[in-house]
Amino acid sequence: MPARSRCRAGAGAGPGKAPQGHVKLRQLVVRDFLDLSPIESELSGYDACFFCLGVTSAGMSEEDYRRVTYDVTVVAGVTLTRHSDINAVANAG
Repeated sequence: MPARSRCRAGAGAGPGKAPQGHVKLRQLVVRDFLDLSPIESELSGYDACFFCLGVTSAGMSEEDYRRVTYDVTVVAGVTLTRHSDINAVANAG
C-alpha cells in the first residue's frame, strides 16, 4: 500500500522524551491521560494509532490498575476517533 501524503507519526509522552530529529515524529506531552482535551487539536489527520501502554500490576490496587490499563485506553480511543480518521487503536502492553 503506498504511503499517504498526509501520513504523520506522533508520540505522546509522560515523564520521558521521544526521539528527536525524525520529520514524521512529534512529541506531545500529556499531563493527564484521563483528560486529553488540552491536546485534542493536535490529534486530527492521523490514519492510525499504536497506543502502547503497559504497567505491572505488582503492588497496585485493582482500581489503580484498571484506571491505567482500561480507563486511559478508553479515553484515548474515544478522543482519537472523535478527532481523526483513525481506523484502529492498538493497545499493546
